[in-house]
Amino acid sequence: MKRGLVLGGGGLVGISYHAGVLKALDDCGVDVKGSEVIVGTSAGALVAAYLASGWGAADFYEYSYGRHPSRSPAEAEAASLRRFDPLWASLDEHARRAVGSLLAVAASRGLRPPGLRGHLTGDRLRGLFPPGMYSLEATRARLEADLPLAWPRDGLHICTVDLEEGRRVVFDKRSPQDALFADAILAAIAIPGFFPPVQIGNRPFVDAGVVSTTSLDVAVELGCDTILCIAPLGYRFDGMTSPRDPKLWPALAVRSLFARSLRRSLGQANDRGIPALVIRPGLTEVRTHGSNAMRRHDESGIAEAAREGTLRLIEDNADHPVVRSIRV
Repeated sequence: MKRGLVLGGGGLVGISYHAGVLKALDDCGVDVKGSEVIVGTSAGALVAAYLASGWGAADFYEYSYGRHPSRSPAEAEAASLRRFDPLWASLDEHARRAVGSLLAVAASRGLRPPGLRGHLTGDRLRGLFPPGMYSLEATRARLEADLPLAWPRDGLHICTVDLEEGRRVVFDKRSPQDALFADAILAAIAIPGFFPPVQIGNRPFVDAGVVSTTSLDVAVELGCDTILCIAPLGYRFDGMTSPRDPKLWPALAVRSLFARSLRRSLGQANDRGIPALVIRPGLTEVRTHGSNAMRRHDESGIAEAAREGTLRLIEDNADHPVVRSIRV
């Protein structure tokens, strides 16, 4: 049986959510590392990379509490503070980068203003209006320190978008040699407009969340027999919080856009008779997550809420074919 594990995007908040879900699955005897196929998008690509490279559920959970498996608390805190090093040193450069970032966001969605067609992401335009507001170099250093140089396993698929063409590109162990593992992960988390694109070969790549925040359809196309999807940017009604709560409206407005692609992918799985189970935050959790997934937040609190919510979900779906297929 080919079991698929799909890890979706969700920014920094999403990483904390993944930590709690993975801990709950581990507590329930679910062997996520044994999944034959792992598909990672955005923050989920980062989690997938560490999972495939040896981290277990306990490591992610400890990380949400500020404890890194191989770094001292001081080193972990210093790395956390360097997440958003600005790339501008003057107001002029800030303005040019803002323009370049807007153009990159448009390009990632396949949009090209008529006067710039064919040149939107060209070297000359990027030189005048460089895309990205914050550096990825500190993140690159962490990835190179934590992850292996080579792709760690078969069946690991990392989703990105080719910024020149606005189309999704999935990297794996069989990708060309110039697609280094760390580069693919870095590209997968390069949010258009927020971070600069990552060059792989002679092409610029960015976060695939602009196409789908889960890329569950990739697992469908890979022929998985069952699919377990963790979708931090999804939502479900939990019976405890009303969707009419005004505090939820900004977050739900954003998530409703992302939910469309997830519904389409679930429809594709259903059409092919592939059982799929999606783990997503309840409305009570969404209220805590907020609408800005890149903000500093209570990492352990979000992880703990995700763990508790997932335990209830697994208990309620004990006879679901996906749950039965992934228990040890």
